[in-house]
Amino acid sequence: MTYKQFLLGLLQLERDDRELRRGQRLIQAARFPRPKRFEDFRFENPHVVTEAIGELKNPAWVQEGRPLVLIGDSGTGKTCCSGSGRSPRPACPSVSASPSHRLAG
Repeated sequence: MTYKQFLLGLLQLERDDRELRRGQRLIQAARFPRPKRFEDFRFENPHVVTEAIGELKNPAWVQEGRPLVLIGDSGTGKTCCSGSGRSPRPACPSVSASPSHRLAG
């Protein structure tokens, strides 16, 4: 390896590291809501059907264009929980989620 190749590799590593840190800094500055994952979902709410949440893990219902209905009293966070089509957040214990075809049956 020549000295020029070494310097080129070093500069490429520095550039990659700066791009990574810049991306992280921009994401932090954007103050996006914290990530929501099914693994973090709390099932203490008696109105949440565990099987329905399992069904929501499969993206087929979105691909098929089936709607999701969030049911809950006024002020319980339905809009907050909707999260652009994601499942309800763990911080929304009084909201029930179910694909609409389960409600019709």
